[in-house]
Amino acid sequence: MSFISQTTNDTTMVETSTQTDLIRLLYSETSTDESSDIMHHIAEEEELDTLNKDLQTVKAHLNTLAYTPPASVTHRLLQYSKYAK
Repeated sequence: MSFISQTTNDTTMVETSTQTDLIRLLYSETSTDESSDIMHHIAEEEELDTLNKDLQTVKAHLNTLAYTPPASVTHRLLQYSKYAK
């Protein structure tokens, strides 16, 4: 999914941030220049600001999730590991 639009014939190229850019920003995977550009787009576009806030909320919830397998699964894995040598 891309929000990058380009025009030809010597007209200005307009770039906007993509959802991927927002996720990369959220996980600090952008350069300083990219971060600055993305933050500029977020400040100018309400839809991107809303999406950015939503992604931040999702990340916060993901960080709280934990999965613990049932004890029976853990037991079977431990039993298997004893005999799998």
